This record gives sequence, structure tokens and C-alpha cells, in this order.
Amino acid sequence: MDTHHWLDQIVKWCREDFDGCIIFDECHRAKNCVPGDEDKGSKIAKNVCRLQRALPQARVLYWSQTS
Repeated sequence: MDTHHWLDQIVKWCREDFDGCIIFDECHRAKNCVPGDEDKGSKIAKNVCRLQRALPQARVLYWSQTS
């Protein structure tokens, strides 16, 4: 994650044993987020997958009001 400074900051702040909640607002922007096959997703989707991989115990909520 060295090229994703803000991602590193979040992981450092949460610590690797973080088991709290992460809420992704406007999650429709993380199109095609497929863990293990991030190349098909958007840039945001790739970062969402990286963050979830770095904080595996976190509870994740995807939120979007776009229908």
C-alpha cells in the first residue's frame, strides 16, 4: 500500500486488529469490486478491496442512495 498514502493512514489509525465499522458512502463508485480480481474494478474499487484486505476483521457497510 505504499503508493496509497491515505490508505496507509487509515490502516495505521485503525491498527490491523480493528474490528469496528467502516462505512463506504457513495459505494456505487466502487464498481466491480471483486476481491482477488481487482484489475476489473474501478480505481476506487481497487482501494476498497485493499482496505478490506488490510483490515480483515472490520465490519463493512456499503451505503448509497443511488438507485
